[in-house]
Order: sequence, then C-alpha cells, then structure tokens
Amino acid sequence: MIAAARRYEISGDARFHDVADFFFYEVSTARTYVTGGTSNGEAWLAQPRQLRRRAENERIDAECCCSYNMLKLARHLYGWTADPRYFDYYERALLNHRSAPSSPDRAHPVLPLAHPRRLEDLRHRGSILLVLHRHGRQEYSKLTDSIYWHDDDGVYVNLFIPSELNCPRGVSVAPGYPVPEQPRTALTVTADKPVHLALRLRIPLWVASDPTVKVNGKALEATASPGSYLTLARTWKKGDRVEMELPMRLHIEVMPDDPKVQAISMVPWCWRAIWERRD
Repeated sequence: MIAAARRYEISGDARFHDVADFFFYEVSTARTYVTGGTSNGEAWLAQPRQLRRRAENERIDAECCCSYNMLKLARHLYGWTADPRYFDYYERALLNHRSAPSSPDRAHPVLPLAHPRRLEDLRHRGSILLVLHRHGRQEYSKLTDSIYWHDDDGVYVNLFIPSELNCPRGVSVAPGYPVPEQPRTALTVTADKPVHLALRLRIPLWVASDPTVKVNGKALEATASPGSYLTLARTWKKGDRVEMELPMRLHIEVMPDDPKVQAISMVPWCWRAIWERRD
C-alpha cells in the first residue's frame, strides 16, 4: 500500500491514490484498537469491526510492524491533503503504540491486548524479536519525522513534542510541555531577523473545548475548531512565545462488537465518528 501511494505520487495514476486511501480508511476505522495498534499477529483473523471475537481464544498482539507502516502510509496521505485529522490517528498510534519498542526499560515488539493469561505466552515468543528487530531499530526515526511540516508560506506544527525546528528562513521553533502529559504546550520562536511566517498549530479532535492561545502573554480572540489548524500569520522576532491550552477530559471507549469491553482514555478516539468516506 505504501508502494501504491508512492506510485500515485510518481505517475499521477488515480487508481493507486484510491487503493492507498481506501486501505488506510478501512484499517483505521474497522480494524484499529483503542491504542492505535492493529492486527492479530500481523494478520486480521476476523471480519471488520469484530475486534472482540478473537480475544477469547486468540492473542491480540497489535504487531509493531503494522503500526510502523501505517504511520508511513499516513504520512503519504497527509502530504496529499494536509488534513490535520490524519494526525489524530498518527498521534494516538505514536504515543500509545510506537513508543513501546523505544522504551529503554520495557521495550517489546508487540503491544499485547489479550487476557493476562496470554501475556506469559508472549514472553516466550523469543523468535518474534528476530523478525521485528529491524523495525525496532527504525522506531526512533518515527519519534521526530512528522512533528513539523512546511510549505512556501510557513510551518505546520502537528505533534506537540519537545523539539527544535530550524527553518530555511533563519527561524527556529521549539515547543515545550509534552502533550498529553500536560494539557498545554508552548512554542518559542528564534529568528535571525524579523520574518513573516504562517505558524499553523494543529487543534486535535480530542480537545474538550476550544483551546485558548496567547502570543507573548496576550490572549487571542481567535481560535479554531477541533480537527483544524489555528493559523498565526505575523512577523516573528526573536523571543516571541506562543502558549496554547488544550483542555482534556476522561472518556470511555467501547469495543465496536462488545460494549461491555471498555477502555478509559484521556483523549477520545474520534476517528471512527468524524472521519467521512470520500467518494
């Protein structure tokens, strides 16, 4: 599917656009768990939206290879549209699923979602470490490769991860306060000289209410709705600071085929409810 997306980008053949787009839609809406992971041992062993049926007698592994490549596919699709909703999927899979193999203390190539009696079985599957080790070595690149995007007019901030971006125009952007560890973030701008730039801040679908934004301590009257960007187009100078509050709330999410199986999450999984199929 990644190759199909790339072929569309090279050839312009719309068939391959539709293949990649439809595949991503089906996996993200019908075969993705609350963590953002997907698969049963690198396969789908049940019908769409029947995520609970395999939990009784089969493992639910949510293999890291699948999520790793879904993030790569999401990058291609986002590059075609700059639709910020792709990053609601991307963010959930990255923070909940992709970070696990990168943990220095408890790294594991799968994120088990099965009954505890299955976890001991997973611990004994040593061979899977050999199969997935090469993807595990690539995990660290996924921690940084999609925080920022840019076009001729400015910069998109899609993930609120402490980092620093050095722009070609001599501007540096450095967000602090990791989200969702804190319901806020701040960005400091450093510029060699004053420069006009559009800074587009992603407003996640999961915010509980409209975010509040301050520039150099002064609250803005403008805001943006969840699932969009707040664009701050102005002349930036060294030391300018943007602060954004992102209200959160606890949320109950249920298995699509068994409402008795529930998860408590800090940010709701809005993808299934809001993403609309495009003809």
